[in-house]
Amino acid sequence: MLEPAPEPRAEAKTLEDIVPTAPLSSLAGVPTLHELVELRAEARLRAEDEAPPPTRAAQGRLRTAPILFPERELPRPSRELDLDTRRAMFAYGALTGAVAVALAVLVAVMLR
Repeated sequence: MLEPAPEPRAEAKTLEDIVPTAPLSSLAGVPTLHELVELRAEARLRAEDEAPPPTRAAQGRLRTAPILFPERELPRPSRELDLDTRRAMFAYGALTGAVAVALAVLVAVMLR
């Protein structure tokens, strides 16, 4: 036999009525995700405003820090390394073609 339908519940007025097992009192005062994002943005802006400007010495260090090799220590390029781009592309094409032919011959020999 069929069970009788449950009686209709009264209109739920709070979330605790809908989910009585959830301890909502522990969530009191917890900000929503949107509020957390706003708080983080405000804190970041406040930290940027409160940060003192860098001193002259720090600015000098920041300007010279990435230079690892001054120009006088860099080797001068020789004329032998000066390649024409057309010649380089031709050499690359020839090498690629030679590899393709070698692979085709290898496959043909293996399939015999």
